[in-house]
Amino acid sequence: MSFSSISLEAIQRVHTNRKRMVQALIFPFIALVVVDLLQGLEPKGAMAMALNILGMLINTLFAVTTHRIILIGDHAVPPFGLSRWTKRETSFLLHTLAFALIFMPFVLVGMFATSGFWVLIPGLICISWLAARLSLVFPAIAIEDENAGFKLAWELSRGKTGFMLAVVFLLPVISIVISYPLLILPGTDAIASMLGTIILVYEVAILSLAYESLSQKHSEHIINV
Repeated sequence: MSFSSISLEAIQRVHTNRKRMVQALIFPFIALVVVDLLQGLEPKGAMAMALNILGMLINTLFAVTTHRIILIGDHAVPPFGLSRWTKRETSFLLHTLAFALIFMPFVLVGMFATSGFWVLIPGLICISWLAARLSLVFPAIAIEDENAGFKLAWELSRGKTGFMLAVVFLLPVISIVISYPLLILPGTDAIASMLGTIILVYEVAILSLAYESLSQKHSEHIINV
């Protein structure tokens, strides 16, 4: 399945499940926008830390809910979204933190290297490559795949790095390009935040369908071997 066909399928599934998605995501959607706006005020100290933690928790619920509806159907979550924090969400959050820790050495080298920009380039390449290879862990955890983990994500994405780079980065780049004019205009922060959160639904949906497609191919390969 190509990136274009997965993108079209993501649009179709979001449209098909739009009523349940609106119901299930309305509260985390509002919470994400509020947290984003508060972070835009550049708080310091404990407030900044609290907002970062709250943002990670809400993003976890938002992503898990979206993955489950896209991959399982509108019955995969309660009518008004996830109301309990379970081992599934804890695993999702811990893998998110591990994801960030994997990238940290490359970020630190780029920040403190004396050659600056020229060191940052290979760091960005490594980060992009690792993100493309490991991101499939998140939909796997969200639907409670018994093999979910970075090892599975690595296996599913083997030989599909170019495809996964498009899955992980193309829509976020488009989102930044679309949102940038709003960010530089006064009084449009809320609109830019809402637009970015709406686009996030499609980003998660595309990642879900990439996982679905590659996991099916992987299962077929195992059966045929």
